[in-house]
Amino acid sequence: MKKVYELTQFGLTLLQAKVYVGLLQLGKSSASQIAKTVNMHKAEAYRVLRELEKLELAEASLGRPITFQPVHPRKALTRLLSQLSSKMKSLSAKKRELSLWLSSIPKRSVVEEKEHVRFELISEQAGNKRIASMLKRAKKEFLFVTPVELLGTYISMLDGATLRGLMRRGVKVKGILEVKQFTDRFLNHLMGLVKRYQRVVDLRHSDDLASRLTICDGKELLVGAQVKPGMGERFDLWTNSPSYIAITKRFFDEMWVDSVPMGERVQELKTGEPRELFTVIKNFGAFRDKALEMMNRAEKEMLFISGVRGWRQVAQAGLVEAFTKTLKRGVKAKGIVEVEEENLKDVKKLRKYCELRHLSHLNTRIFVVDGEEMTYGYATEKWTRIWTNSKSFVAAAKEHFQRLWEISSNVDARISELETASLKNPSLAQWMQAASFPV
Repeated sequence: MKKVYELTQFGLTLLQAKVYVGLLQLGKSSASQIAKTVNMHKAEAYRVLRELEKLELAEASLGRPITFQPVHPRKALTRLLSQLSSKMKSLSAKKRELSLWLSSIPKRSVVEEKEHVRFELISEQAGNKRIASMLKRAKKEFLFVTPVELLGTYISMLDGATLRGLMRRGVKVKGILEVKQFTDRFLNHLMGLVKRYQRVVDLRHSDDLASRLTICDGKELLVGAQVKPGMGERFDLWTNSPSYIAITKRFFDEMWVDSVPMGERVQELKTGEPRELFTVIKNFGAFRDKALEMMNRAEKEMLFISGVRGWRQVAQAGLVEAFTKTLKRGVKAKGIVEVEEENLKDVKKLRKYCELRHLSHLNTRIFVVDGEEMTYGYATEKWTRIWTNSKSFVAAAKEHFQRLWEISSNVDARISELETASLKNPSLAQWMQAASFPV
């Protein structure tokens, strides 16, 4: 990596340097092959390869797929130095003109003002007053998150007079609310607020909000956790700390991406139909949490398609106990697995719990619960999945499962086949044991 970084001194970006080194490793190769080697998306790898082609560091060949051949390193570095030399000549020509302009900029006296960073712990009532004052001071942006218990506080503050004042000052308001089963009157009021002041207000919904926070112009922050009844008085923390506010702002931005437009949430509440969502599961923790949620919600049936290492990963995630508890509640389970010598013991354990069939060359992993929600992923990705409750996607997954079930074979027959083959071709340990050698 140190040498790769040195390439950036010759005018390449870090991605360009990585891809060029990858090309030298593989030789003539496609964007897909490069993407796997340098661990990036195929589309991004293709874009960088085209950039290298423009820089005359790679040559593309016609055909499908398009392949790229790296230029010899000596030629590549010579070309990069030539390009840098041309750029230096161009900058040298502009040096005098730019120097004169910079020297002509008038000097202004600047008084440095260092704002004292403060943290204040205040009561809930004082916190509400502070939010109202932040609304009055807002000049650019007012962000807030509120659980259902405190929703009325924010809605009452965002009255017509306040919103008209924000509109005149050009302030944008973005709020993430937890909107549960409210009356039509409340929902109509909320949507009227969004529609009438849509140039100012943008509201979204998120489930299970545990705290409220308010950020004003990136300069003030008020944050506090929701306290359950009987746990005492709730307090809020107010601060003007730039670093603390910046971290919280990133947290808000992530929540905003995962939240739902208020119009969709209101439609869901009015019709009773759940909104269709797609969520990308990116790591072990998210995979485990989502699988547990799905098993806890299961009422009738669980269907799964798994590769050779599927059940082992379920065990690694600590989900075996949750799986068996779900079955004890009367939920049925059916699975299509790829049975090989590598996972023979795992399959024997798994068949105690559910109905299994065998099918070779499974390259996808699917988990469908009650025909209402599912996860989908490739066998090459250990924890990455897509979760959705989309009716069309779930129905297609169930149909796919049924087609594979019909062409799959009895798992007991597959186990017998593997064990028979193992006896016919014993391992060295088995042969030594049979010959009375100590193993």
